[in-house]
Amino acid sequence: MVSADSVKLVLQKGNLEIDDSSARGAKSTCCRKPWCLFCCTCCTPRCTCIGLSVLFGLIGLFFVGPRLGPSAFGEDWISSKRPMVISHGDCPCLPEPANSLLWFEYAAGLGVDALEMDLMLTADGEIITFHDKSWENLSNGTGSVRETTVSYMEKHIDVSGSYSKYDGMIISPPLLEEVLSTFSGNPEIRFNMEIKTELKDRVLVAETLCRTLRNYDVIGRTLVASFDTENLDAVRKECGNELATSSSEAETRSALVPIILGLDLWAWWPNKKPNGEISVMQLPVEGGGFRLTEKKIIDRLHGHGVAVMYWVINDRETMLELIANGADGIITDEVETFREVMAEAGKALPVPFSQ
Repeated sequence: MVSADSVKLVLQKGNLEIDDSSARGAKSTCCRKPWCLFCCTCCTPRCTCIGLSVLFGLIGLFFVGPRLGPSAFGEDWISSKRPMVISHGDCPCLPEPANSLLWFEYAAGLGVDALEMDLMLTADGEIITFHDKSWENLSNGTGSVRETTVSYMEKHIDVSGSYSKYDGMIISPPLLEEVLSTFSGNPEIRFNMEIKTELKDRVLVAETLCRTLRNYDVIGRTLVASFDTENLDAVRKECGNELATSSSEAETRSALVPIILGLDLWAWWPNKKPNGEISVMQLPVEGGGFRLTEKKIIDRLHGHGVAVMYWVINDRETMLELIANGADGIITDEVETFREVMAEAGKALPVPFSQ
């Protein structure tokens, strides 16, 4: 009998081998070992496992979700000619206060395809465009946004900060309804909204958001994003198939792994959702040690009917790379720079907005 101490496992060149050199001549028990389930030579003094168990394990790993179906809304956001110009809503570097109506009007006036904005909830259940859960970092206020009424906000909360041209004025965050009222009449402008609210408010946010988008007839040209799957699932359930949604952080990871490993062609790819599909994937330049801007990643996501966008891209080199690789949208603080790069690449430009 071979003792446990006399058998060593050696991982060599992808093969799992049993080193029984200290027990030569003893009868092998390799067939009883779980790792030898798929050995090509078994019950021999030296058993070489080809790694089929690992392979079949990987296959099983990706056959765990519903089968991918084409995403109609994803294809609506796939651009065959050029990436969409999407103005980033939140940066102190912007020429107008972040997430303010002033900035949205300024960006639209430059010429963008979509306005990116962050959504928060007030004490009276109104959705406003603001990035943080508290006022301190981005305004003159203090305390929780969720505990502030619209009436108080409009009188006391100023987001103009270092923008001296607004000294003595109160530039408060706009209601989402104000933003939509300004731009809903222009069918060329889309909206990229990121939910920043607490998970406990996800149902109220979903109900309020979907109702507002329907009221202004912009639900078909709005993309909703969030880092949290729970927020997105609430919106998917409430808005149904009328609304396009991006992938959450967790959904992005689970979808990219089979693509990076080359298993998405035949595996169950986790795009289909019970209450709606992932229409768009919004990615950083790098993640998990991988360069996510590669053309093969964009092409594979397109093959699944998913549009691919990147954030926040402010340098010309990456802009050119993404244009060449077929990205569908670039979220940027540098709208004018991106427009210049697009023009140099011979791409058509979005028409500047005018009221």
